[in-house]
Amino acid sequence: MFKVKKKTELFNQRLAFLGSEYTSKVIDGEHVIYRRFENGIEFEISGVNNSRKSLCICIFVWDANAIVESWRHIKAMPDLKRILETLSRKYVRRPVQMEYRTSYLSRLALSPRRALRVAN
Repeated sequence: MFKVKKKTELFNQRLAFLGSEYTSKVIDGEHVIYRRFENGIEFEISGVNNSRKSLCICIFVWDANAIVESWRHIKAMPDLKRILETLSRKYVRRPVQMEYRTSYLSRLALSPRRALRVAN
């Protein structure tokens, strides 16, 4: 068994830089920065818990239990923040589209069971 490395001061600074929407979580024995959206999309940001000034950060975008997108070798916090903002806009739109689809189906006055068959 291995020990999880303690969070560094730089980790806490990096977490604060990204904003209050992000939290700390231990995944696969590593402290990562994490964000979960209401639609189930999750961001896992790895490679930030170290004392080095140089970075090699990875972003994993999860939907259910699968990685749907990843970014690797991010070298600066401003770049990380910009990429995360872009990914947030990309993945937060999904529920809006689903709501439209649901309201469209309800306007057709379909039963929920039939609506599922039509939607799929």
